[in-house]
Amino acid sequence: LGGGFRSRDGVHRWIDKGAGRIVIGTMAARDPDLVKELAKYHPDQIVLAVDIFDGSVMTEGWRTRSAFVPETYVAAFEEAPLAGIIVTDIDADIEDTDGSLGVISGLAKQTRHNVIARGTVRSADDVARLKYIPNIAGTLIGRALLSKDVDLGRALEIAAAEGEPVAEFQ
Repeated sequence: LGGGFRSRDGVHRWIDKGAGRIVIGTMAARDPDLVKELAKYHPDQIVLAVDIFDGSVMTEGWRTRSAFVPETYVAAFEEAPLAGIIVTDIDADIEDTDGSLGVISGLAKQTRHNVIARGTVRSADDVARLKYIPNIAGTLIGRALLSKDVDLGRALEIAAAEGEPVAEFQ
């Protein structure tokens, strides 16, 4: 469940009602210590949302540029017992260009947390590319499903398929 969480009470209330995971974005930028505390109290239930536009972490539903750069921001939450991190490449999502995986793959490489990519899938091929980026646990697909550029069944097939064997060199 995500969107609009601004208080400790709101997070507790929804977890008490049965929400398995809570996605927090703006609140994490405003009060990172509170979000770290919530993650300790609710381990594996807090997901950090990192929305990136033009090299900055955005808040307030992508409307406000924060003072954070993504790499430093993600590093600040490294020790928190998060359920994962959703990274949105707003540039790729808005411009409707081929999804640039550089930002997302760089953040996935630097963190121990599972990363879920958002804003990068425009075709089933993009799902296949994400499979080969270490530490990417999944992707959120929205616009491409709505516009029927991606068939959900095909995307799930690709995601579930075993990767190609990798030769071991000695």
